[in-house]
Amino acid sequence: MALSSGAQLLSADYPPAEPAKWTGFSITLPRGVIARCNPVTAPSGCTDSPLEPAPEK
Repeated sequence: MALSSGAQLLSADYPPAEPAKWTGFSITLPRGVIARCNPVTAPSGCTDSPLEPAPEK
């Protein structure tokens, strides 16, 4: 729900580099990017462009 709402910030205790020890759960944006165009307010020509490479898994 947060992703489709156009949320500007997602926060979790389990980033990809530090998944939950007991379940392996982690949270990321789609395609592993650290930033993306806002799906609610971005202009039609907006393209996602990571600010830095996604962490290695």
